[in-house]
Amino acid sequence: MKEETAKWTGWKAILKTVCFLLLLALALGRVNEILALKSYDGLYTMQQFYKQPKDTVDLLVLGSSHAYVNIDPGILWEEYGVPAYDLGGGVQPLWNTYFYLKEALKTQTPKLIVLDAYTVTFNQEYNDNGRAVSNTFGMKWSWDKVNAMKLSAPPDKLSSFLLGYTQYHSRIRELSREDFLKDKGDEARYASWKGSYLSTAVRSFAWPKDVQTEERGLMTEKTEAWYRKTIELAQSANVPLLIVVNPYFNITTEHQAIYNTAADIAAEYGVPFVNFNRNFTILELDPAVSYFDEEHMNIWGSREFTRMLGKMLTEDYNLPDHRGDSVYQSWEDNAQYIAAYARDGRLTQGVTPEEAASLLLNPDYTCAVSVSGNGGTFFAFLLEALGVPAGETGVWLVCNGEILWAAETGESEVYFPLDQHDLKVSQDEMVFDRGMVQTVLNGISIFVYDSVTQAQAAYLVFDVVTYA
Repeated sequence: MKEETAKWTGWKAILKTVCFLLLLALALGRVNEILALKSYDGLYTMQQFYKQPKDTVDLLVLGSSHAYVNIDPGILWEEYGVPAYDLGGGVQPLWNTYFYLKEALKTQTPKLIVLDAYTVTFNQEYNDNGRAVSNTFGMKWSWDKVNAMKLSAPPDKLSSFLLGYTQYHSRIRELSREDFLKDKGDEARYASWKGSYLSTAVRSFAWPKDVQTEERGLMTEKTEAWYRKTIELAQSANVPLLIVVNPYFNITTEHQAIYNTAADIAAEYGVPFVNFNRNFTILELDPAVSYFDEEHMNIWGSREFTRMLGKMLTEDYNLPDHRGDSVYQSWEDNAQYIAAYARDGRLTQGVTPEEAASLLLNPDYTCAVSVSGNGGTFFAFLLEALGVPAGETGVWLVCNGEILWAAETGESEVYFPLDQHDLKVSQDEMVFDRGMVQTVLNGISIFVYDSVTQAQAAYLVFDVVTYA
């Protein structure tokens, strides 16, 4: 009996130890998940790529930010039915692009690869620490990831890259709400995300002059080697490859000379190479409104550029139209999100009351409209378009020209659920997610919520004094 009791005691001790270790592993796993870096740039791009259904990505876009900012998967789907994915990273050197392609080919069989060649001009042996992290840490563990890290990190820093957590364990003071939430708290965007970056900022430029040259510039030995390897990898997988250089403003003759060399190398392999910086006049882009900095298009520029690129691709390559196929629903969802984001961006570009009267009549918009002072009379045409009685003051909740709530309903205030958000309106105030929305004293204030992006689309203020 004593022997059996001793055995049972021993087993209980082992069981307790195992349970403790399991709980500790789960806890450490959750802590690691929270502390892990969550940048869309490279990291999240690759992590989300793994979630794509097998063999559904027909067009794979590779390269640096020039690829995932300037090429819009939303337009490629919306207008051509092409399921595309932007799989890139900021300032991504060709050795990282090679391993992104190698990783992609494990689950996808693209019908075309578009490679942005901007980083053939890269002249360093290694990228900076942050870029090296963003271009490797999103990959699943494999020898390919280890080899990518070896190429990305100097030998004296490699061990810290392989351990991983040493690069982000000190983030505890930087943690934000999104670190604890699925899809960084923005499921509307990331649940169907296809890797693109969206900006509604606008900066005005003019196309550069006198940067053309027929000279040939040298790539670094490492860059050229991995440029060739990337071409060879695509060809070994029997996937057509198109190499492009997307148009940008701070291009130099030195860069153009290197692109000429890159085009020569592509020709050796029989691969087409299109440098859009060779002839800016063919671009259907207005340089005054299509970019947000010298190298990257804003959302409207990328959509116009991708329309042109998509027309070229669908004419020259066998890219079937998958619109209407339920297997590709996430591409439809992503296209709708991007279109809504672009539409919302227009509201933030200084619209007039007349423009607002048209733009806000959208079934996806819920508007809290605050009218004060003489606003009800002065902006009567806008209020009538929204469905709000002119000549009155107060707060109304409206959607597509119909009143959802007004003080006359008998309720002094109402909490209106908006997806994961809450909007409280009363006759005197508007509160979104516990934050008071400041209203103009003599005019109209309009809080706009978009049910597609599941976020605040805009906050418009029309002051009587300004428009009198």
